[in-house]
Amino acid sequence: MLARSLGLEFGIVQRTLGETAATASIYAAGGIAIDALGIERRRDRPLDHRAQWMLLPPSAPAWATDPSELWRRAGAAERQFNAQEARTLDITLPRELPASVHDEFVRFVFAPFIADGLPVQVDLHIKPARDGRPNPHIHAVAGTRPLGAEGFAKSKRPERRWNSLFWKEGPGGIRDFIATRMNEFFELHRLEVRVDPRSNLERGLPPPEETLPRYLVRDPKTENAKAALARRDETRVCRQDYRDACDEVIREDEQIERLTRLIEDAEHRAVRMRCSVPVDEAGFPARCESVASAVNLTFVVSGPLCRKVEVGAVSLVVHPDRIVVDGTPADDDIAAIAKLDFGQF
Repeated sequence: MLARSLGLEFGIVQRTLGETAATASIYAAGGIAIDALGIERRRDRPLDHRAQWMLLPPSAPAWATDPSELWRRAGAAERQFNAQEARTLDITLPRELPASVHDEFVRFVFAPFIADGLPVQVDLHIKPARDGRPNPHIHAVAGTRPLGAEGFAKSKRPERRWNSLFWKEGPGGIRDFIATRMNEFFELHRLEVRVDPRSNLERGLPPPEETLPRYLVRDPKTENAKAALARRDETRVCRQDYRDACDEVIREDEQIERLTRLIEDAEHRAVRMRCSVPVDEAGFPARCESVASAVNLTFVVSGPLCRKVEVGAVSLVVHPDRIVVDGTPADDDIAAIAKLDFGQF
C-alpha cells in the first residue's frame, strides 16, 4: 500500500487583505472580478486548467451555476469590513487516482460541504511537476454562508463548526478531515494508495522543500538568494537520498516476494509429489469413484522408476513428480491407496 503525504493548502478569503470570493474564483478559473478595494481584476484561464465543478445544494437557485454571479452575491451577503467571504482548499491528487474517477472523487470529498448547504467551486489543474510527470491538483472555493432557494442565509451560526475545523491542528482538523474523505474514496475503489495528514517530521521523513519567493529565483546573485538557494539544494539532496533509499527497500521487498513465491511453489510441488496426480491416458484429469472413498489415480507409465509398491491387485510406481497406478483397482484397493503416506517413499 502506497502512503503519500497529504498535499493540502487551505485558507480564508479575507476582505482586510483585499481578497474576495470572486477574486479567489478567477484565480482558479480565470475571468473578471472586483476586489475588496473596488479594483477590477482580470485573469486569463490558466493553460493547465482541465475541468470545473459547481457543487451546489439541491435547493440552490439557477443563478448559482454561474461562478461570477454566485461569488458576487456571496460578497454582497457580507456586511462587515473584515468579513470572510469564502474558504479555499488546494489539494494535490495522487497520480494513482485515474482520470476516469476525478468527477466522482471531487463530489465525494466535498459532499459534507454540500450537505451543510455550502456551495463549492472546484477547478482541476494538471501541469508538469519538477520530475516532468503530471501534477494534478484541484483549487476549491467554498462558501461560508448556507445557500438556499432564496439566496444566501442571513446567519452563519449553523455552520460555525467549519471554523473550528479549519483552525484546529492535528486530529479532528481540516487536514485530518480531508485525508479521511480521500482515503475512504480510495478504499471504496480499491486503489492501492492512501494519504497521510501528518507532517514530515511526525512521519520521520525529510523536511519539505522550502518555497522561495520568485524574486530570489529570478535574481540568484544576492547574498540572501545564494543562502536560500543553497538551503533548497541541500534539502533536495536530502530528499533524493531518502527516495533512493526507499526505492532500494522496495526492490529488496520485491526480491523477497519473488523468493517467497518460489519457495511456496517448491513446497506445493513437494506436496503434489506425495499425493496422487489426476492424469489419464490422454494427459487429462481422471477420477476413480467408489462407495467408500475416492482417490485420483494416474494410468500412464513413463519415465524412470523410483519405487514400486504393491496394493492388492495393482502396483503403484512412485515417480519424483507423480504416482502411477498399474492395473485396475477394486474398491478395497482404492480405500487402501487413499490411506497411504507417500512421503515415506
